[in-house]
Amino acid sequence: MKVVVDTSFVLPLALAEARSLKARMKWSQWVSAGTEILAPTLLAYEVPASLRNKVHRDLLKQDEARMALDLLFALPINLVRPTDLHRQAYDAAEELLLPTAYDCHFLVLAELLQAELWTLDEKFQGKAVGRYANTHTIAAEAPKST
Repeated sequence: MKVVVDTSFVLPLALAEARSLKARMKWSQWVSAGTEILAPTLLAYEVPASLRNKVHRDLLKQDEARMALDLLFALPINLVRPTDLHRQAYDAAEELLLPTAYDCHFLVLAELLQAELWTLDEKFQGKAVGRYANTHTIAAEAPKST
């Protein structure tokens, strides 16, 4: 089995967030089952950008961000970039009426590999499932923060 994970799914694996426990449980299931975990190379750029943004907004301390960065880049995620991925992501974003194509890189990769796409971005998942039914989120199952 193959899964594609997006940045919203990966970040809680190293941070203390409301959905971290559920994401870690799902991750553990995949690792135990020998699931191949993939992402577009874009993940390698989005992770540090997201962590730096959290530090800048005082949502995360500098040392926590650096530890998270080290942990996330040590995860067994196979980063891939199929030919024409960027153009296909652009086309998918246009089709889904999205303002940017970032998330669609993950969607298109999952389509190409016939893999499940896992995201914690419920809004994106709602749009993506219309194009690719094998899109999942655990966000609905996660406890709501108060």
